[in-house]
Amino acid sequence: MKHLISRTALVLSTALAVTALTGLVVVSAAAATDAADGAEQMTRRIELPTLSSAQNFPYTIAVPTTWEARREIPAPGIFLGPPGAQPDNDFHMVFVRRSTVDLSDPQKVVDAIAANDEHQPWTAEELKVIDADGRKAVWILMEIPGDATQPARRTLTLKLPIDDGSVDVMATAPVDEFDSLRPEFERILRSVRPVEADAAASEG
Repeated sequence: MKHLISRTALVLSTALAVTALTGLVVVSAAAATDAADGAEQMTRRIELPTLSSAQNFPYTIAVPTTWEARREIPAPGIFLGPPGAQPDNDFHMVFVRRSTVDLSDPQKVVDAIAANDEHQPWTAEELKVIDADGRKAVWILMEIPGDATQPARRTLTLKLPIDDGSVDVMATAPVDEFDSLRPEFERILRSVRPVEADAAASEG
């Protein structure tokens, strides 16, 4: 039986869980497996949007060509997803948000998460420093237990450095749906790269 739960509520509760793990603030996201007849979707590369209309994050991400960015209050960030998708009931979206976590020492963040994980009901199943096209980032796969109001879920997070903190991109889905969605989650999160990498590629 499917759980009926607000997508926005799940995003916010997941953010609180990661905050408790790191002692910091987190981001949220989710992706899509909406390829017709099993064919891979056409994608386009866009800058990661912020809540400010004046400036985007210094990264780009490859998303399906039809996807759009929009804000849904009270979620503290931007949803990326197909037109008409509703964050309250559709997991096939990506959520991007600014974080106060300092990533000047990514391994220190990993160690802090690992230490806090031992004392929490949720678990960080994957936790490592990765290279995001020349930038050191943190990769987290977390499983969070369910309760009477929401199902157990897994969240895949890519945490990237910016000058005054970090930016998080997260993919979240119930445990019983996560494995089927993970390949698309990973494709989208691993497509993130610094804007200067795009400039260098275009010049080449």
